[in-house]
Amino acid sequence: MSFYNYRSKPEKSNVVYYRPPFRLLRYFTIISLATMLTANVVFAIWFSYISADKLINNEERNNVALANTLSNWIWTNYGGFLSSAARLGKEEIINHKMTAKLDQGLVERTAALNIIKIKIYTLNGYTVFSSDMSQVAASKKGRHAFEQAKSGQVISKMAFRDKIYARKELIENRNILSSYIPIIYGKDKQIVAVLEMYKDVSNLTSDIRQTREKIIIAVATGLAILFTILFFVVKRADSIIRIYNKEQQYNTAKIEHQAYHDALTGLPNRVLFLDRLEHAMIHAKTENLLVALLFIDLDRFKQVNDRLGHESGDALLVEISKRIRDCTRPADTVARLSGDEFTVVLEGLRTIDLAMSFASRIIQALEKPVTIGCNKVSISCSIGIAVYPFEDDTSQTLIQKADSAMYYAKKKGKNNYHFYSPGTLQTSSPETNLEQDLINALDKNQLELYYQPKINLNDWKMLGMEALLRWNHPTKGYISPTEFIPILEENGLINKVGQWVIEEACRQNKEWIDSGLPPLRVAVNISSIQLNRIDFTDTVFSTLEKTGLDPGHLELELTESGLLTDIDANIEMFKQLRERGIRLALDDFGTGYSSLSYICKLPIDVIKIDREFINQISSNRETRSVVTAILSFAHGLRLDVVAEGVETSEQLLFLNAMRCTYAQGFLLSHPLPVDEFEKLYRAGGNFEHLAENIRKEWQTG
Repeated sequence: MSFYNYRSKPEKSNVVYYRPPFRLLRYFTIISLATMLTANVVFAIWFSYISADKLINNEERNNVALANTLSNWIWTNYGGFLSSAARLGKEEIINHKMTAKLDQGLVERTAALNIIKIKIYTLNGYTVFSSDMSQVAASKKGRHAFEQAKSGQVISKMAFRDKIYARKELIENRNILSSYIPIIYGKDKQIVAVLEMYKDVSNLTSDIRQTREKIIIAVATGLAILFTILFFVVKRADSIIRIYNKEQQYNTAKIEHQAYHDALTGLPNRVLFLDRLEHAMIHAKTENLLVALLFIDLDRFKQVNDRLGHESGDALLVEISKRIRDCTRPADTVARLSGDEFTVVLEGLRTIDLAMSFASRIIQALEKPVTIGCNKVSISCSIGIAVYPFEDDTSQTLIQKADSAMYYAKKKGKNNYHFYSPGTLQTSSPETNLEQDLINALDKNQLELYYQPKINLNDWKMLGMEALLRWNHPTKGYISPTEFIPILEENGLINKVGQWVIEEACRQNKEWIDSGLPPLRVAVNISSIQLNRIDFTDTVFSTLEKTGLDPGHLELELTESGLLTDIDANIEMFKQLRERGIRLALDDFGTGYSSLSYICKLPIDVIKIDREFINQISSNRETRSVVTAILSFAHGLRLDVVAEGVETSEQLLFLNAMRCTYAQGFLLSHPLPVDEFEKLYRAGGNFEHLAENIRKEWQTG
């Protein structure tokens, strides 16, 4: 299995993964259709209720008016009969001549009014008259509607009847409105009887129903048109969101991959390498197998890099990584730790012969010349081999043993390999010699600070500088920080040296400001070991107080690995620093193993894009995509961005076009000693002339 398909990242990952994208169109359609259906149903119910209520009220008023007219006529002409009819039986009332005359008179007066039945009750509830003679002599006493009407109220209700007798005719499927109306007669306006009137309102309800259907159809049509318009608008918006989500997922996947892989070669970085190594050791112990760790260091790479330049050096490293990978099995892990150091984890071995075979194969593969541009480069390597489990090793001790064996191989003439043996550790390595010299370097004033300008890409003026530690060795001259900083961190001197760097940078900046120069912010790199000290914030605050430098003129640059060792404690510490006005920058962004969700929580001000990304902007499309994603990420969080390691005009123009805030690098200025930087400082620190030259160069080119 290759490193592409074998556990591409550690088992415990803090990387943020995107949730499935929100399906805007789907939910809009469901909600809109449900809303339209609900709106139509509610409207239909509401319209039916309002229409029925209005119909009852209107017809009730009509019935009352009719009843008042009929009451005078009835009681004037038939009052005596109706009063005496209360003492008559059913047959006597039906056969009485006055009943027929009353019925005929009512028919004539209500013929065109859809009145299908009229009843008259005495105040005792006795039915003394009914258009349906079968209901004469029936009692309504105790009925709610009758009792309410007897007390002077008008009670109406509408009901559907599948069958009802209208006088002597049976009619079917009708909407009937029945009203109980008190009959008031005489000068004293007393209630003398109760009139019940049945009215056929089927035609009215049919008209209302048809009107309701027309309105519902009109409303539904309007909503459908609105839905159609909105559907296409939302469909377009949904398409845009999906495209944006895909771009975000692509960019996030790039950053995730970069968190666990080397940006230049694509090989696993130190974090993923350690995870694979520990996994291999656990598997070997369980299955009673061996693991061989090959520690590979290129011979004379620094000379090649200095002679041909960084871009050629990067191209060489890419080719070397391919050759090493081609020499291994798919299940083996090839990683780049830093610079020109590579490691290979060989799993599932039963003897060490296979490790020797792989080491020889790698040495032979790297001996072949590499063509870079017009140059052919020959390079070799030294390999140290440590095997597990010959002793009770951890992953760190196994790495140390392989590293020591590698230095032994270099000492024995380079371009070979050497297995670790107990005597190998006793061999003095270059690091051991440097460590002895470092112990007294600070006391002997061999350490000094250089300053590299940071340029605002909007106005091309210097707005700050980064303080960089340099070691002027008495016999070896200037030694690269990449060689002695790791030693300082290993032997614990980093705290003492780091405190000196902060104090010296603050003192020098305060001196420049006091001399009348415009204030600039000085950036100081902080080791993760310094950051984890309990008294770190107190040390910074006391340094500012001692030097008198305004906290706003100090910026602390912190690496991702240092930030995320104890995220909660670090957030609290960063808040204290920012409350004092100190700026915080996340250095070498994209090369560590940080989680994007954690970075969003950190109270930082600046993101610094690592130089490995910047170096590949011109030659690698995927790297340009990653840089663009980082800039977009930073702009979204309203963070300033510093691109470090800018060495070509093409890189600078790309960064300027992508709205990168600040830049620093050899193209703008090398790190300068104090006196040279002060000259630049006093000259105004304006780089507009450089920008103009670059523009002219590109226009003429």
